[in-house]
Amino acid sequence: IVFGDWSSDVCSSDLVQAYYAVKANSAPEIVNTLYDAGASFDVASIGEFRLVYENIRNLPAKERSAYIWDKIIYANPIKDKATLQELNRYRPLVTFDNLAEIHKVRKYAPQAGLVLRIRVPNTGSVVELSSKFGAAPSEAADLIAAAADAGLVVEGLAFHVGSQCTNFDNYIQAMTMSASVMEEAASRGFVMKLLDIGGGFPAP
Repeated sequence: IVFGDWSSDVCSSDLVQAYYAVKANSAPEIVNTLYDAGASFDVASIGEFRLVYENIRNLPAKERSAYIWDKIIYANPIKDKATLQELNRYRPLVTFDNLAEIHKVRKYAPQAGLVLRIRVPNTGSVVELSSKFGAAPSEAADLIAAAADAGLVVEGLAFHVGSQCTNFDNYIQAMTMSASVMEEAASRGFVMKLLDIGGGFPAP
């Protein structure tokens, strides 16, 4: 995940933050070890969120809240009512990709921050996710505006080039599309602060 504090006095290591996808292996020993090492976490279910939360349960309230906002992202664009109601008290960042999800978040988790997932090329990836998740880039600025009208804040964008992606051009196109969306959003008064570049990195 690349964060958008682009001032010249910030070194590049402050701009990039790696998030462990808990769904890859949710063994508590792994999650706990990564937490101790200072990792951030990508969760896709309420169970995964609870697993990470166990590590910060006893932190002071302010520190715990800051950790959730900065180091956990709920990356499933579609969430049920019960999940949103439970997440609301923690004020996390959650992804979305459609108008209906904005209305659900507004109703059941109004304290959450939003990250808009956009649809990008998945050409050559073993598992193509673009047919399942992601808003069309041409609709992105309108969705960001709709979220603002609903009293919600969109912190940034997210994409996923597909699992086991061996086509590097997918990343180039996705970055270019994201930049265009960010520029359009900024021209309408909505400044994006982060870009979640997902996973997809191939491994034997």
